[in-house]
Amino acid sequence: MTEGLSLRISTKDDIEIIHSIYQSEIGSSWTYDDFDKKRTDTHHRIYSICINEACIGFIILQVILPEADLLNIAIHKDFQSKGYGTEVLKNITDLMKRSGVQKIFLEVRAQSAAVCFYERNGFKKIDTRKKYYNNIEDAIIMQYLV
Repeated sequence: MTEGLSLRISTKDDIEIIHSIYQSEIGSSWTYDDFDKKRTDTHHRIYSICINEACIGFIILQVILPEADLLNIAIHKDFQSKGYGTEVLKNITDLMKRSGVQKIFLEVRAQSAAVCFYERNGFKKIDTRKKYYNNIEDAIIMQYLV
């Protein structure tokens, strides 16, 4: 990993910054309490993306072996386009493999630039959910074989 970049299990102290990054970068419907509950749920893993111990982003997965769903990944706008997302995704896929995960799934807006990001990082399109987002926008279902 890039010097100073690390990935750690999120703590309660991280949830406020994670929620703030989520709202500014994704802006969907999850509340602070949603993140806090998932942090302690046995099937969810929230990892803080840190630079020199300061949280700059997060990744959240739901893990039910032998599969995992990548629910969200976000990095604060000041730290985007520096390759951190690619490094984190590589580390997460390695971590999931060591944990017994065989497949990682995700859903992404069909028109999102993130589709190309995931494809560059080994995810393959496997299906489409028509009008998945707000009954308007399609979702692409992607899979990564660990």
